[in-house]
Amino acid sequence: MKKSIAAFIGFAILLSTPLLAQQNNNCITLKPGAEEGKDVVLTSYDPQFNLGDAVSNTVYTWTAGGNVVLKRFIIQFNLDSIPENALIDSAKLSLFYNPTDPFESFATHSGGNEMLIRRVLTPWDEFTATWVNQPMATAENQVLVPRSTSDTQDYIDIDITNLIADIHDAPEGNNGLLFLLENEQQVYRALLFSSSDHLNPALHPAVTICWTMPTSTKEPNPAFEEEDLALYPNPSSNGVFSFMTPKNHIPTPDWSIEVFDALGRALSNYSFTGPQIVLPEKGVYTIVLKEPQGIIHRLKAMVVE
Repeated sequence: MKKSIAAFIGFAILLSTPLLAQQNNNCITLKPGAEEGKDVVLTSYDPQFNLGDAVSNTVYTWTAGGNVVLKRFIIQFNLDSIPENALIDSAKLSLFYNPTDPFESFATHSGGNEMLIRRVLTPWDEFTATWVNQPMATAENQVLVPRSTSDTQDYIDIDITNLIADIHDAPEGNNGLLFLLENEQQVYRALLFSSSDHLNPALHPAVTICWTMPTSTKEPNPAFEEEDLALYPNPSSNGVFSFMTPKNHIPTPDWSIEVFDALGRALSNYSFTGPQIVLPEKGVYTIVLKEPQGIIHRLKAMVVE
């Protein structure tokens, strides 16, 4: 995907970095440049304007013309090189201060700027995403990044292990990460990072992910071997999911069931008949099923508009 810098920025992309640097058999470092990188800034100042090729990834609460303005950004790393059945051991994200931003009225990090990182649930396009059509995100396993300790701080090795593990296991697939200030009400708070479009490859966002491959010494149970209980369709547009498995070993009403929302709260306003479950509204849910003989199944489900 080739990028071009927006006219108001006035730069041209001259350099890019390799998409993948292999460290060992079970670790990768991803630091994509302009050609491969996928990141976009969202701004309430011009809510229908796309900033897919800005050289900065900025979060802030600021003012313009006497009005409060917000910025957030999204990054999506390509995780296709991680095996499907891998178990994520660690994921460390590094973001680098941008010393050459051509657009912002401020030049450094500012104020009480604690930041949240959340998992994005729905697809988005780098060159059409805007404030008004920004994708859904979940607060489940969100990461709180402490406020800056210097005006030009780099944030090295932010621990996002749980978020990457959730992305790897999510039924909706990889839709990236959303970055926003924890406090979007008080003004003059900001973090100013370089994007994958920055002219200096050393400043591009980077993530290092390590994993192990599962091993098992457990004897297979012939009754449940390769059973793979699943939900269909997933995501669902109306909240109705059917349970399915290659061996037609579907739940029955004598199975115990618990349903949790994206914040980990137990729900009671759902319907479970055995072959189907109906979830109440748009969101991401965890369904825990337990068979009478003790076998536990844990499934993710997403209801979309």
